[in-house]
Amino acid sequence: MAGLRQLVASGLSVPQTVEVAGPDSLKALSETLAAADDAAIAEWVVRVDAPPHKRFSISGGMAPAAGVPDLLRVHWARWQDSGYGLLVQRKLVRACDGIALRTATGHIVIEVQDDRPGNFFRDGSTPRRWILRDGACLGVEVLSQHALGQLLAALAALPVASCIEWVLTPDDRLHFVDLKPLPQDYLADADPFAGAVCQPLRCGEVTGTAYASAPAGQGQPCIHIGRSTHVDLLPELGPCSRAVVFTGGGLLSHAAVYAALCTIPVLICTPGHLPQLSPGAVGTLVIGSAGHHFEEAP
Repeated sequence: MAGLRQLVASGLSVPQTVEVAGPDSLKALSETLAAADDAAIAEWVVRVDAPPHKRFSISGGMAPAAGVPDLLRVHWARWQDSGYGLLVQRKLVRACDGIALRTATGHIVIEVQDDRPGNFFRDGSTPRRWILRDGACLGVEVLSQHALGQLLAALAALPVASCIEWVLTPDDRLHFVDLKPLPQDYLADADPFAGAVCQPLRCGEVTGTAYASAPAGQGQPCIHIGRSTHVDLLPELGPCSRAVVFTGGGLLSHAAVYAALCTIPVLICTPGHLPQLSPGAVGTLVIGSAGHHFEEAP
């Protein structure tokens, strides 16, 4: 909810969103949704405001206004002791949707699913990427000049490395549905060219053991390897995580973003580019603007 509040405070267009206080608020919520324009045909999305490693294992669900209270009751019965929050947000008719970020080095990174299969936000698939720098456009244009102007204005109104999720409606207007403030060095050293073999999301040097799947209760410094940016990695990230090396996916996907929020180095790298970094290998991984390498411990 903090990200939505920041979007609103910055004067950006946000779909109608209601923070649900608890079961006693259902009557007032029903009246609010019923009073919305086109309430008879509108759908509402229930979002669970929970820590990242939990949020993506919970399906909030979607319902017309009349069905939202019952959907909320199901969530309260399941999560009433967790302290998680619940939000109800109007679902917009979408022409397309995506994620964007302005880096500390002046790049504008835009990713969309477009007509490609999958859902790069969550499942590790590869999005269509558009990077702008100093007037140059790299990749395939995904927005009209009118919509791009709205996006650039929004990014300029927010701090560097604000990762914003947006929806483009058929009338060529952008609406913003979430914001995650990332470390300011996020993507600062990324290579804007689409053919880049590796993309450093956060640079750094770490020592640990490489794991394709970290065991529960892992107590040793761990370098997570061997997966695309799928959200199923998130429950494995913890105090012993030292770095993540993804095999592919979106630079702004949920898994990549939340790995960076753990303040550890993160890299997306083509399989085979770091052959020494295999499961069980122990050593030092360097992710840097000038290159990346792994040196096994003697």
